[in-house]
Amino acid sequence: MDRASRDRQRVPLEVAAAVVFFRVTGLQVEGRRDPAMLKSLDAVARALANIMPIYAEEPPDRPKELSAFELLEGKFERGARIFRTRDGRELEGLAVERRDMLAGIAVLRAAGIRFD
Repeated sequence: MDRASRDRQRVPLEVAAAVVFFRVTGLQVEGRRDPAMLKSLDAVARALANIMPIYAEEPPDRPKELSAFELLEGKFERGARIFRTRDGRELEGLAVERRDMLAGIAVLRAAGIRFD
C-alpha cells in the first residue's frame, strides 16, 4: 500500500476519537466505556467535525460525507459510535480519513483544546 492510499484510509470515528483523546490529553481510554468517557469521546467527535469531513455509511457500504447542516443540527452519541440527526435517525459506520485525523491532532493541540 502506498503512502497516498494509506493516508486516505478511513478510520472508524470511535477509534479516531480515542486516538485523538490520547494524543491531545495524554490519557488512555483503555476500553473504558463509562458515561464520562463516552461523553468525552462524543466531545472529541464534535471537535473533529468542526475541522474535517465525517463520513457515515448511508446506505450501508456507501460512505456519505455528513453536511455542515447535519453536523450543526445533530449530535454524536455512544462514544462517537453513532450520529443522531435532527429528525432522530441514527447514522452508523462513522469514519474519518487517516490524514485528516493526524492533521486534526495537530490543530487541537495547537488550539490548546482539553477534553479531560
